[in-house]
Amino acid sequence: MSLIEIDTSGALKELEKVKETLQQIPKGIEKATLRSMQKTARGIRTDATKVVTEEYNVRAKDIREKFCMEKRYSRTTGDFSLAVKAKSSRSVPITNFNPRYEEIEKEYSYTYYGKHKRTAKVKLNQVKVKIKRSSGLQKMKSAFPAKVGRGGHKAVFTRFGEKRRMTQGNYVGHYKQPIKEVKTTAPLRALHDDANAERVMDLATERFEKNMSHEIDYILKKEGLR
Repeated sequence: MSLIEIDTSGALKELEKVKETLQQIPKGIEKATLRSMQKTARGIRTDATKVVTEEYNVRAKDIREKFCMEKRYSRTTGDFSLAVKAKSSRSVPITNFNPRYEEIEKEYSYTYYGKHKRTAKVKLNQVKVKIKRSSGLQKMKSAFPAKVGRGGHKAVFTRFGEKRRMTQGNYVGHYKQPIKEVKTTAPLRALHDDANAERVMDLATERFEKNMSHEIDYILKKEGLR
């Protein structure tokens, strides 16, 4: 799914100005186009990442790898296009938003042998997280950090469904609800906002025109035609 289609009309105008001269150079038009597209693609990924991280409380590293650039060039017609695409629009783990864990003490009441009421204090890790930079830390009810699997995957989980007896190897434990990792909306949705999409589009268009002009100038100077 394309998030943003880049306007290539400005870059095409730069190419049209010197098209006849570039045709004198073997693959001159192709080189100028492909090189400028490659440079622009790297820059757009940086611009889009910046827009997302300004709105969502995530690391640039985690967002940058979610983008891919779709570059198309026809050697027959000379047509080209450039678009920003998302590798995945699935929800992302809460751990991507740098959650905080605060140790709290909670008191539980329970019945001992069906008639003796007792209370016990248990220490728990309360999870707080900030999804958007404009919002404050929010407490996550019933969520808790844990390590699971042989590799010790650390994440934030919550319990769901009906209780069932927990087993591990030959050990049969108490009845508990199964757990699932807590996830939320993908930060890439920030680019669905018209203002954010337009901002990335403007930066990309300007960058493409600049790169095209630079590559044309470099090729012509190298061939002694400018």
